[in-house]
Order: sequence, then C-alpha cells, then structure tokens
Amino acid sequence: MLLRIAIVDDVPQDADRLQQALTAEGQTNITRYASGDELLAAVNPEQLDALFLDICMEGTNGIDTARKLREQAPALSIVFVTSSQEYVWQSFPVHPFDYLLKPF
Repeated sequence: MLLRIAIVDDVPQDADRLQQALTAEGQTNITRYASGDELLAAVNPEQLDALFLDICMEGTNGIDTARKLREQAPALSIVFVTSSQEYVWQSFPVHPFDYLLKPF
C-alpha cells in the first residue's frame, strides 16, 4: 500500500533526513512543504495518510496549521517533529499521533 505523506519543515536538512527514514520503511509518496501556509494552500488533507509537521516555522506555526487541518480531516495522523519539547502540552488539543524531537 502506498502511503501518502506530507512533510512540512522549513529546514531542508531536517526534511531530507525524515524523508530518507520514511522511504526506507516502504512505499511512500512524499510531498514536502516549507511552511504551514504553503501546505494549507496546496493540499486537501483528506488525501493524506500522514503528516509530519514542524512546530516552529515562519508564518502559521505547526500547531495552528494542525488546528486548521483538523477541521477538514479529523482522522489525519499528525506527527509533530520539532527541536523543542516545550510545545508538547500545547499540541495535545489537536490530538497528534506522536511528537518527535529533532534530531531523530
């Protein structure tokens, strides 16, 4: 089964590392975005199986991006990927699947 995954991260090296890890695990169709705003403008979240979302980015941060996506796709698996553990409690209201700390 081909998994449709989006990676949203403003640090290309972090997105590269995550994409390499995900493609090593199986069949994936990965699309990358540099910001939450870019993702929101381009994607119908119901067409995604999973979203790996950085929290600290320019423009709409990851938690606010997830909040907007939840309105359209309540079952979307969202994994926050961030370098800061201080946002873990703020992420709970959007019901993330997981919270990963960089570097992974």
